[in-house]
Amino acid sequence: MTFPAGGPPLRGALRVLLELRRDNLGGPELINPLVHSRLQVVSARIEDGRAEVHLRGELRPAPWPCNPPRIRAQLEETALQFDNVREAVFLVNDRPLDEVLQ
Repeated sequence: MTFPAGGPPLRGALRVLLELRRDNLGGPELINPLVHSRLQVVSARIEDGRAEVHLRGELRPAPWPCNPPRIRAQLEETALQFDNVREAVFLVNDRPLDEVLQ
């Protein structure tokens, strides 16, 4: 896996996650529930410990149980890995992630 050089680290980490096209990364606990989605990062802004990320495209959870919580966790944990992020909010096509996942 190649990580993008330069640019904002949060945006780059999300880009790598969203471009991953393998559904299984080594075992049943390492599945990629975003494999069928086609999302792009429009913006990723961090202010006062809060990351606000705008995504656009098609969010299509892979056909496995528990995928909405997995998708939320993957996106949030990708943002929360950075020391300056304490909270992460995601919008997909200008709609809150939880609304899109329902």
